[in-house]
Formats: sequence, structure tokens, C-alpha cells
Amino acid sequence: MESENHIRESADIIRVWSGKKIILPKQVSWKIFDRDTICSNLLSSRYKVLIYKESAFCYDCSLRLAEWKRLMSEIDNSKVSFLFFINTYNENEIEDILKYHEFNYPVIIDKDNTINKLNDFPKEYKLQCFLLNRRNKVLLVGDPTLNNSLWDLYKKVMAN
Repeated sequence: MESENHIRESADIIRVWSGKKIILPKQVSWKIFDRDTICSNLLSSRYKVLIYKESAFCYDCSLRLAEWKRLMSEIDNSKVSFLFFINTYNENEIEDILKYHEFNYPVIIDKDNTINKLNDFPKEYKLQCFLLNRRNKVLLVGDPTLNNSLWDLYKKVMAN
């Protein structure tokens, strides 16, 4: 169970990030499986779910792609885009994971960790996911693959 102090720290981080504007890198390279692709239209959606994953001991575990696929199937993708920014030097590992999970949604391999350098994301992995509006302002903070109630809140906000 999370300590009261940890919960308070998380609440403070959420308060700081609510309403903050996320700066997206100007140049990004999108991939679907192992193919480069162009997906600039995803940046102009009414809502964006930004998922940031930094170097991890187990990308397959931390990406939670099966869970993301399930959540993404529940909403209207014409209004919402998902921006997966993955900081890694091992592009081949990510491509293998995407193929294994048959995850055919574009991801951004951010070898230089540019998005984090621009925004200085929270260190807590549970708080490295954001619901953004069209202008990239943070509406919600937290990884909905880890919390069904949070996903319900994401859907409620995106429905308006």
C-alpha cells in the first residue's frame, strides 16, 4: 500500500502539472512496427493522450501494449490520438515488442530524450502519462492502464 507521504507527493505533482502546456519536439520520427511513417495529423487531434516511457529494465512490461490496445478500442479515435514517446537506444527491441503485440499504432522513438528535456516530466512512472487538449495543455495526469477509475475519468473528459 502506498504511504501517505507518497500519495501527498503524487497529489502535489498532479496539481503542478494540471493546466501546464506540454512542449512537443518539432522533429519526430514515427514508426509502425519497423517502418518509418508520417503521422503529423495525430498532433492536431482534439485530445491527445501522451505516454512517455524512458529507459526501462523491461520495456515489454512498462509499455503495457495489450492494455493500451484495449483502452484505445473503447474510444473514438477520430477525436483522440495517442502519442507514445519512447526513450531508448535499442530501437530493435522496441520494434520486436511492437511486432510481438501486433501493435500497429505509431510510436515515436526518442533516442535523445528530447520530449523530457523540453518538459522535465515527473520521475514517477505512474505520472508520465497525460491527457492533453488541442493546445497541449494538461487536463489529467496518470497512467490509465494502471487504474480503471482514472480511465473512466479520461473517457468522461474526452466525451465533452
